Amino acid sequence: MMSQDFLRYYDLEGYLLAEVGPRFRETSKISAFDFFCILIWKSNRAKTKHARRMLSRGYATLERAVDALAHDLSAAPSRRERGEVQASGGGVLGHASWTDADVDHGRLVSWRPTS
Repeated sequence: MMSQDFLRYYDLEGYLLAEVGPRFRETSKISAFDFFCILIWKSNRAKTKHARRMLSRGYATLERAVDALAHDLSAAPSRRERGEVQASGGGVLGHASWTDADVDHGRLVSWRPTS
């Protein structure tokens, strides 16, 4: 039923913490939809700017760009290297910091800013 799907996103923080976080910890992958849910949750602005910035890095689709960022974050062995991945993400991850990930060796455990 379509209306039940929308109810999952009504409490966006709950959706991110209950579904997206555990899925990322298990698979080290995140969909473009879920990534933009994070952007909306952190700061509901500049989504088009971030999408253009990600596509300008040579990816054919947002899904591929987000896959690459998620892979790079999950593969980074230290907090410092994850910070470098964030900084190299064209500003997208810098504005919507989604790692405090050294707790679980490269796995997303929180979207809270680390600064």
